[in-house]
Amino acid sequence: MPEYKQGKIVEELLRRIREGAYEEKLPLSQELAEEFGVNFKTINKALNQLVGDGILLRKKGCGTFLRTPMNIDGARMVEVLFEGYATVSSHPFWGEVWSGVVKTLSENGYRPVLSMLETNSEGILNLNGFTFCESAGKLLLGVSEKRLIKLLQTETSVPFVSAADPVDEPGVLSVSIDDGQAIHDAVDYLVDRGAERIGFIGITCSYTNSRLASRFQHYLDAVQRYHQIDPDLIENVRLLAENGYPAMRNILSRTRPDAVLISGDHMIPGAVRALEEAGISVPGQMLICGCDGVRTSLPFSYPTIRGDRQLCGEKAAELLIRKIVNPSDRRAISQTLPSIFHAE
Repeated sequence: MPEYKQGKIVEELLRRIREGAYEEKLPLSQELAEEFGVNFKTINKALNQLVGDGILLRKKGCGTFLRTPMNIDGARMVEVLFEGYATVSSHPFWGEVWSGVVKTLSENGYRPVLSMLETNSEGILNLNGFTFCESAGKLLLGVSEKRLIKLLQTETSVPFVSAADPVDEPGVLSVSIDDGQAIHDAVDYLVDRGAERIGFIGITCSYTNSRLASRFQHYLDAVQRYHQIDPDLIENVRLLAENGYPAMRNILSRTRPDAVLISGDHMIPGAVRALEEAGISVPGQMLICGCDGVRTSLPFSYPTIRGDRQLCGEKAAELLIRKIVNPSDRRAISQTLPSIFHAE
């Protein structure tokens, strides 16, 4: 028997749900624990994770149920494509988008089913052998790579919509979040407080995500209104929490910024730790600004940029449903929601 951990159990349960193994109710938790060879607590965590993702509903004394029973033809099911995270509901950025998606789909009688995609260390999707499940439509969360778009266009006949990320393909619908003006406002704020050397930590070039790459371009445009760009102030990293610390250390090994714009707020605690180890206090001696408004564990506030991610998920699901109900609806068009800079 293979060794199962919580994440693998979630993936296996999702596969079974997608393939119709459970029509309405799941087996008892004790039965699942015995089947997977794990303890009762691990099974409960896996099931509760799927409850949080809007897939399952647990009724005390009755059992665990699919939130909306599976239709064999997938006519009321929406496949949500997401990169790598089984715990999308707790993801620092995508959790709020997912919440908006689930809310709108559920209110309109549709059930979301997650399909997790894998990527390599550079963020390139591994699509070898991937197959779409039968559904009425598809929603893309953070996976707008052109190869995937091509597969959707050639191998499926259902509508699809990208949430949060714009898609640079004719006829492809998206509800995206634009950080452009907010980043200019953030740089103005830092300059007004005496910052002349403003660094950047985040993605500077992406083969797969134009929204994240555009943050760097907006940073360049905003800073160059005041000063010449210094490459030593820029550190290219994927937006992973563990990258904040080494990225800040790398910048400090080359130069000393007055402020740093950090493309993923969840990297800020690591960056602050690197600064404090170098004897630089935050916010006293260094200004830090975030780019996505994700909550952190820091005991002080800092300026950041926030887009309404839940609204983005709701609007994306609404747009998809319009195309499902009426594929020829010409009023179903892409939308852009602006981010807003919050000083502190």
